[in-house]
Amino acid sequence: MFTLRPLRWARRNLLLIVTAAVVMCSLLGTGALVFSAADDEDALREAETAAAELGPTVFGLSAQVHDVVSRGSLGATDLATNGGIDRRAGAAAERLQELWPQPAAIAVEMQTARVAAMSYRSLELIGEGRVPAARRLASRRLNPATASLNRSIDLTRAELHHEVATTRRSAQLGSLAITGGVGILLVAVMIGVSIARRRHAGAEAEERALRHSERRLNALVRHGSDMITVLSPEMTILYEAGAVRAMLGYEPEELEGTKLAGWLHPDDAPVLSSLAAGADGGGPARELRLRHRDGSLRTCEARATSLLGDDLWNGIVVNIWDISERKALEERLRHQAFHDGLTGLANRALFGDRLEHALVRGARAQRPVSVFLVDLDDFKSVNDSLGHAAGDRLLGEIARRIGETMRAADTIARLGGDEFAVIVDDSGSEEDDRGAAERILAAVAQPVELEGRVLPITASVGVARSVPGQTSAEQLVRDADLAMYAAKGDGKGRWTAFRSEMHVATEERLQLKSDLALAVRAGDQFELFYQPLVALDAGSVVGLEALLRWNHPSRGRLEPEEFLPLAEETGAIVPIGRWVLEESCRQGRAWVDGSGKGLMISVNVSARQLSSPGLTQDVRAALARSGLPPE
Repeated sequence: MFTLRPLRWARRNLLLIVTAAVVMCSLLGTGALVFSAADDEDALREAETAAAELGPTVFGLSAQVHDVVSRGSLGATDLATNGGIDRRAGAAAERLQELWPQPAAIAVEMQTARVAAMSYRSLELIGEGRVPAARRLASRRLNPATASLNRSIDLTRAELHHEVATTRRSAQLGSLAITGGVGILLVAVMIGVSIARRRHAGAEAEERALRHSERRLNALVRHGSDMITVLSPEMTILYEAGAVRAMLGYEPEELEGTKLAGWLHPDDAPVLSSLAAGADGGGPARELRLRHRDGSLRTCEARATSLLGDDLWNGIVVNIWDISERKALEERLRHQAFHDGLTGLANRALFGDRLEHALVRGARAQRPVSVFLVDLDDFKSVNDSLGHAAGDRLLGEIARRIGETMRAADTIARLGGDEFAVIVDDSGSEEDDRGAAERILAAVAQPVELEGRVLPITASVGVARSVPGQTSAEQLVRDADLAMYAAKGDGKGRWTAFRSEMHVATEERLQLKSDLALAVRAGDQFELFYQPLVALDAGSVVGLEALLRWNHPSRGRLEPEEFLPLAEETGAIVPIGRWVLEESCRQGRAWVDGSGKGLMISVNVSARQLSSPGLTQDVRAALARSGLPPE
């Protein structure tokens, strides 16, 4: 623990440690260079001093020899003086050579020794009385040697002076170079440290951002609604993340290492294989059913992406999300779209679809399909007297009774209002249809208790059978509808099977409605006949009853019972009644004018006219225009 921390600190601060070491070494080197240069400079300056001392010594030696030679006699102290000067000169030359062991110093030392020897020899010749020889030696050899020595001394001093300056300059340049190098190194280190710190700070910021991003991503994955699964090529779960617990009730590590097929509905195994096979192309999402920990199945959608070439995973990433709620909602919407909200039975759309399929199957198997249309009799009176809530409860009860009466394979639908329909897919015979219709009537006819009242309920049932391969769904429903209306027309509370003449009668009725509308607009196809009212005691006509006939363009004269019910149904009775009033008053006025006697004219008025608010105005207008006396 205590050894790792310094090592980590040293690794983090390696650049600073190296820089400090280089600076210390540079400072030590600079000091050593300065001290060395100072020692060299001191030695050169001592050598320069020795050379400076040597010059006067050589001059004194030359002057002493010249004086003795000029006198031509040797004094008692001349040899001793000469010897002392020689020794000083030799010592100076030797010191110069020691301090500055250069060829010039060696040459000066040798020249000094030679000059000293020649000066001593000149003094010896004077002592021996050989003055001319001494003078020749002095003039020919000593003086040139002395002059050469002085020149050598001057050159040596100059060279020493130059070398002192060079040494000082070299030391200064070296110090400056080392100091500059250290400075440059420090600047470089500072720049490097700054760059390293910025990079380190950037790396730390990037690492913090990466860690933050990873935490955010992990949080999103953990709290997201998707389950992320990585599969090996053998469909083994390598990694699980995301909403595993929320979707399947397991912790991710519980599923890792297992086969995903073990959590699938067996029928979805081919879907998983297909999904994995299409992972390279990024195929569409596919539905899978996964088993929850509690044993229930969750409907999910999954999309696969191949990472088989990735060094990190080498697997297939499958994103899975739960769509169970969406599927349940879709199922509810689908049920609402095809089922009646009040009774739960099939609605008109689903009824039509199932009838189409039943007819196709019937045509293939050559079996007829029967349709029963059930319409409650006088249902409006229940709504009007007890309210729509009671009417809805009654419809729910009737739906339940019909459902209990029919087979599970039969389709029961509520087409709207109080009208129900039943499809018998494999109708055996007409007797079977009769039995089914009578069971329906019997079930409906059971009294129903509503709002504290026991109500008798009846229904009218119309039955139609298909001709395999020939009858369409629309035609079969139309035929059953005609039969149901025929049952109502026969007195209600009964069933009627469709007969072909019903269709003919319906078409005739429809055509007659159309012709009646044209006749009302034309106004010239109706005719009035007048039946006299005779007083039996007097045998005289006391009044007339107007009787209406319709001169149909193709069917001839029609009696009132043939067209008045249609006029009542369509509302044409009001304009027809107005025409009858107008024509009766006009004809009555003509008879009054012709006979001079008053007549009573009776005009039949329908219930539709009586309920019309304009009847009084119509009578008043007819009397006014015709001039017939109201009495």
